[in-house]
Amino acid sequence: MDLISFFQHPFFNIVGAISSIVLLLGTLVNVFLWFSGVSPVLLRLGLGLSKRKIAVFSAGDSLHMLKDCIVRTGLFKEKNISEVRPLDSDTAKKCSVFLVDYAEFGHSIDEIFSMRKNDQTPILIYAEPGAIPREEMSKVANKPLTNITNTRGRLVNDLILAVIATRND
Repeated sequence: MDLISFFQHPFFNIVGAISSIVLLLGTLVNVFLWFSGVSPVLLRLGLGLSKRKIAVFSAGDSLHMLKDCIVRTGLFKEKNISEVRPLDSDTAKKCSVFLVDYAEFGHSIDEIFSMRKNDQTPILIYAEPGAIPREEMSKVANKPLTNITNTRGRLVNDLILAVIATRND
């Protein structure tokens, strides 16, 4: 009996068919898991980067630095970034993400929190290390979807995560 005729035995046909079915089912399960797990995140990211409005609570050079930091990534469009003048709630209410320069607007943090449409509006606070007093830090830490960062690179990362983690209502 030669090797070719040995592998043409019905046993190997059955094993080959079973292996093919298992491989096909495994592939279908992986495709389903990918579409149910990864595609919603990619969809939210794409919609968030193209449509989400960002309210920047800052002024002067800090405003230009923050806007430049966000736009230079090439991920966010400049037209989606709005400058918010002190306590301009009309502009802020049109936006779905708040970016607060603590050095400029730290004294108005309570008013900024009250401008949120709902608890699904993320607030990112950009502050120098040690700029936020301990009692203020604990008050801010208890607010939902609030993040404090002190580096521009981390700020962009937190902005992307905020866009993915929340819906644009």
